[in-house]
Amino acid sequence: MTITAKYPHQLNDDDLLAQCEFEAFRGSGSGGQKRNKTSNAIRLTHKQTGLATTAQESRSQFQNKMIALRKLRLLFAFELRQNVDLDSFAPTKITTDWIMGVGKQNSQRHVQDYAIVIQEVLDLLDVYNYAISDCAKKLSVSSARLGKFIKKDHQLFNYINSQRQRRSLSPLR
Repeated sequence: MTITAKYPHQLNDDDLLAQCEFEAFRGSGSGGQKRNKTSNAIRLTHKQTGLATTAQESRSQFQNKMIALRKLRLLFAFELRQNVDLDSFAPTKITTDWIMGVGKQNSQRHVQDYAIVIQEVLDLLDVYNYAISDCAKKLSVSSARLGKFIKKDHQLFNYINSQRQRRSLSPLR
């Protein structure tokens, strides 16, 4: 899916939640009486895109809402593509820092920043037909560094390999 406006995952929590439908329900699985008697599991559905996530990891409805929001940010990064003007493109400092391994992975903005990095890398890879070396050049990093970054995230690695397979390219190793 291609979008033309600002990515939803770049919004702050309150603005993004305002664009979502919120549903609480009873979680399933183990957890005893608390899980079976309270509606603490959460489903967030983004109204504009229809993308949805659920969370039932915690006994707290609020914590599950925050977990679902983090999952939704990452889902946007994987599912939404935006056209990139290669002539005017310059990588963000956040992206360069994360790929070079100096990103603030323990910061409070961890998931939002990471979603922005994933989005930027995937948008570029999409433009370059998932050619790692071309994308790395545009990001001003080496192909090896970009490959190392990709391999650190199992979900990202599998997603890129599935896209490469669709294009009859060899998988990353």
